[in-house]
Amino acid sequence: MARVYLQFRASATITVIGLTLWMTACGQKAPEVAKKEEKPAGFAVPANPYADDAARFLAGMPGRAESPLKKREDEKQWKAHAAGFDAAFARWATVRQPPISAFQASELSGAEIESATAFYPFGGPDVVHLLTFYPKNPLYIMVGLEPPGTLPTEKRLSSAALEAQLPEVRRTLFDVLGKSFFITKEMDKQLRGQVTDGLLPIMLVQLVRSGAKIVGTAPIMLDPKGTVVARDESLKDQVNRGVAIDYVMKAQTKPQRIYFFSINLGDSRFAINESFKAFLAQQTGIVSMFKSTSYMPHRADFSAIREQVLQRSTAVVQDDSGIPYKYYDAAKWNRQVYGQYSKPYGSFRNLVQPDLQKAFADKASVKPLAFNIGYGFNRIPSNLLVARKKP
Repeated sequence: MARVYLQFRASATITVIGLTLWMTACGQKAPEVAKKEEKPAGFAVPANPYADDAARFLAGMPGRAESPLKKREDEKQWKAHAAGFDAAFARWATVRQPPISAFQASELSGAEIESATAFYPFGGPDVVHLLTFYPKNPLYIMVGLEPPGTLPTEKRLSSAALEAQLPEVRRTLFDVLGKSFFITKEMDKQLRGQVTDGLLPIMLVQLVRSGAKIVGTAPIMLDPKGTVVARDESLKDQVNRGVAIDYVMKAQTKPQRIYFFSINLGDSRFAINESFKAFLAQQTGIVSMFKSTSYMPHRADFSAIREQVLQRSTAVVQDDSGIPYKYYDAAKWNRQVYGQYSKPYGSFRNLVQPDLQKAFADKASVKPLAFNIGYGFNRIPSNLLVARKKP
């Protein structure tokens, strides 16, 4: 049987080649072979057109004609919601994003960075900044304390819920679009309503407003070996609860994936989280990002995650709330600072880094920063550090 199959396969191949050559010689276009749809490796996220429908609806963007939410676009509360997001994202796309994209192109580009897994601890649902600093990576890992949330059903997107909750969705995102960070207390209050039960809807809004088509989403968790698996809702104690998002950016064909995990990164919890540490160890190359972290990486009780990032990352971009400058050993890291630094803003003012002050005092080695980012936005100058591990 195997011999017959091989003979048939070889014959079919020769026939296709011959047909192609004959049609080419006759000036006719050869038939196109359908391309197999690419998918991210590993855990299989089921394709679900409704995920894109719900994302566009919550983002105030017109949906496809077949969307079950299409008829809701005539409601006045949705139109007001769309107008509010149109203005906010237009300002992001024309004022805030371009200088960050220019910074990325000159300071954070290259195949070794773009092929790596991008890791964003303490980032919450901040998709827009992560994808602007690292736009082409195949996989992103985001970590926060907030619940991952679920895809809102058509029933949950009722008129009553819309009137009360769509303004809350907008307010949540206005902070990150305007100030560059989420206000945690406000986010917690706004994301526990009838429309949203966690971060997933907020992340989807940012993705579709950035030009992505959502391919599918899935609730996930990690097994003891650090493998991503479908979340088992029957388990009483769920550790490393998360969500997976597959999407394709406009004008691109390669799919990208985001994993968000709800994880406590403090030493007392992280030290015993063997499955998440195993998951990080499986990543082939990591580039990391820190922004507006409440200076958690400065604390002694967050030393374990700090060491993981220093050990596994080949590049890190961060403001001064990230890993303290002293941990980037000059013998191991190339360090470049940008902007201005004197001391942290507001209630963090006592967390001054003398060695970072010294690095910024050498004006000849400091590069300019054309945008504000992090705490003290528009009130004090901003700073960034790009650290690249030496070969």
